[in-house]
Amino acid sequence: MLETDRNPASEKAPELKSLLARPLITGASVSADWSSFSPAKKAALRVTPAKNIRMIAFGGTPGIRIWPRVRGEDLVDRTLIAAVDFFFWDSTLPSPTESIETLHDLVGCARKLEVPLVLGEIPELLPGRQPNRARLNREIADAASTSPLVRVMPFDRIHREILRTGAIHYRGRAHSLRELVPDGLHLSEVAGDYLADQFESLFLRPF
Repeated sequence: MLETDRNPASEKAPELKSLLARPLITGASVSADWSSFSPAKKAALRVTPAKNIRMIAFGGTPGIRIWPRVRGEDLVDRTLIAAVDFFFWDSTLPSPTESIETLHDLVGCARKLEVPLVLGEIPELLPGRQPNRARLNREIADAASTSPLVRVMPFDRIHREILRTGAIHYRGRAHSLRELVPDGLHLSEVAGDYLADQFESLFLRPF
């Protein structure tokens, strides 16, 4: 059972406050606050007002269809790009080629802007319908290993661990997968809170 009652990033170091001051949140339904505020938004709201958060997210939409909707002015003055479920639906497409090109564009954009980019591993939530999941997860891991600006939310690791152990322990009690992801795709409030802590923890390692 995962033990995650305390998040060291909760002290809200000045560096974390600065990174979360004006985030751009982009992706699919989790980023669009379906069922719960996204982990990135929950983390940002702990240190910055809602008016400073910019969101470009569309439920059920692959990243290759989202990225063209992000304009240059949407990126101006942003302190971080959070794209934690950006490639989830790309994992269901026939080919990963365009998605990989989009990933490279996203990483290149973060590098040009000199801001952190948070991507997310793709968990197996649709067994048999995600032929590109493993390939995209490798590409996401490669991006993180070659660029210090890229951090990765370990969604796949967390999902597999919950399947193995049956629960995570958070805020003094165990939470099953059904409690965390009631409909099999979208986060409950407690899951959003837990993952917001995980999101903050990505920035404990300096850039």
